[in-house]
Formats: sequence, structure tokens, C-alpha cells
Amino acid sequence: DNQYMRIVIALIMGYSTVRLAEVHSPIVKDLNDDSWQINTSMIKVHETQVETVFRPVQNLNVCPTEWIRGWYERRTKKDKDKPFLWLIEKKRIATYEEASKAVHQIMAEAGIPDNPAVTSIRKSSMTKSIDQGAIKTQINRSTRHKKGNDTVAHHYDKNLKDYLRQILSEFE
Repeated sequence: DNQYMRIVIALIMGYSTVRLAEVHSPIVKDLNDDSWQINTSMIKVHETQVETVFRPVQNLNVCPTEWIRGWYERRTKKDKDKPFLWLIEKKRIATYEEASKAVHQIMAEAGIPDNPAVTSIRKSSMTKSIDQGAIKTQINRSTRHKKGNDTVAHHYDKNLKDYLRQILSEFE
């Protein structure tokens, strides 16, 4: 349960650059085309609704749609409608502290030095996107670092997000 949750949270944070608080209580929908939609509120700088659609990437080991689907397949029928971070064995939603601890554990397992901030996942995602050829404007628009980017990101950047997620899934 916990290991799977760790991976799912880390992948969502890495591919969407949302913060842990935003992953803690999203609404998740299966779009029935191998895609998953996550709706949450971005609350750090300005409150706004964030809709992120995850589509499959070639590397299934780090494919967020595979892991999200697997997270839901582990549930019983009566637990299918429970909150996203529902803990099957404990029969309750994971606390923010449990989610934070889970992310720290997956970072430690990945060999990341002790006690980095969970936000380093966002930073790493942005850095890798730049290393793979994304430009600053693309990064700002996909991560919503500026309020004006929200409208553009929500309505026009569907392909940009897919492009960035694809390059993030590639390893040398």
C-alpha cells in the first residue's frame, strides 16, 4: 500500500509539478482512453483550479497512467469511490504527514540525499525539462509560475504538457 502510494505521488508531482498539498486531495477521473484527469486547487500563490490530464508515455516504468490505474485496481468495488489517497489496509485517507513521509521515503530509495524538501521534485522536473530542450516560457506556462499563465495553461497547453511529460520519461 505505502510503496505504491509513494510512487504514485512522486510521479504525479514530477510530471505535473503540483505541490504535495495539491496532490493530497484531488479529484481523479478515468477518461477511458488510457488517460487520467486530476483536478485540484493550486493554493500557494493564488487559489485557482488546476486540471491535469495524464496520457501514457513510452516508458511504462515511469508512466503515470499505468501507476494511477494500478493504484485504483488495487481497491475493492466498495473502495473505488473513496478519496485518491485512500489507504486500503487502514480504511482511511492518508494524512498529509503520511503522504509527506511517503514522498521522502521514495526520494531516499532513489538515492536522493537526506532531508531534501519535497519541492525538490518540482525543481528536478523543471531542470530535466530544460536539460531535454524545453525553454523557459514552456516551463513557466506548464508549471503556472505566473498567474497570467493559468489561462494559457488551462486552455491552450494540452500538447505542451504532453511533450514535457514525454521528455521527462526518457532516461539516458
